[in-house]
Amino acid sequence: MPPARGVRFAWLARLFGSAMALYTRVIAATSRISGDITDEQVVLAFWHEYNLCAVTVARGRRLRLPHASFSTQGFRGVVISTMLRRSGVRQVLPLPPETDRARARSFAL
Repeated sequence: MPPARGVRFAWLARLFGSAMALYTRVIAATSRISGDITDEQVVLAFWHEYNLCAVTVARGRRLRLPHASFSTQGFRGVVISTMLRRSGVRQVLPLPPETDRARARSFAL
């Protein structure tokens, strides 16, 4: 796992992320998902608290399909990146640091 440069308590963030990955694995294995979920290639956007739902559905119904995600570079980003990596999702690109507004603006253009 790549080091989280400049993130205080990165080890704790990785521990939380690993625990969340285990949690989503258990929930996906014991949940019943209703409704249609397509196997087609799609782009979905999830923020904050919906990440757990998205990963749970992906693990439960779409695990054989490729998944990719963006995440921030702070403590929360390390947690989510660890959870995603341990859940089989690859990270495409880390977003600019939350404190670097100029890079964030240029990334969005």
